[in-house]
Amino acid sequence: MGLPAQRPARELALRISQTLELPRRVFARHCPELCPDCARPCCARISRHGILDAADLILMAVLNPDGAPYPSARSEACPFLSPEGCELPWSARPYACLHYVCDALRRAMSPEEAQEVERALARAGELRSELVAAYTQGRGTP
Repeated sequence: MGLPAQRPARELALRISQTLELPRRVFARHCPELCPDCARPCCARISRHGILDAADLILMAVLNPDGAPYPSARSEACPFLSPEGCELPWSARPYACLHYVCDALRRAMSPEEAQEVERALARAGELRSELVAAYTQGRGTP
């Protein structure tokens, strides 16, 4: 179950995943209602090249050692966007997908829920920086 040097990265990945549980639940509850009716869905406007960053890939690799999902070959929009919606399960959605809270989603949340989501996303952002450092420093450590 991984090398001892990977333990700090694995522990951080689990903390990030736990921290993102609330935003994932909120998005999963509201997005199926909001996104199909949106005139300009955010996943259709983003670059296919910028959606996954190093921290996302490390997180997926650490939590899913059997493999991360592969994007489809698309020239525009998110490479995980299909006519039926996102091909990724909520647990594998990149941070950028959860970090962006559109106006419609913000209106759908209660003020308290919006604050909790913001706090969780800010904390996850901090932990992602630690994850990259732990993962890259763990390599070759006895």
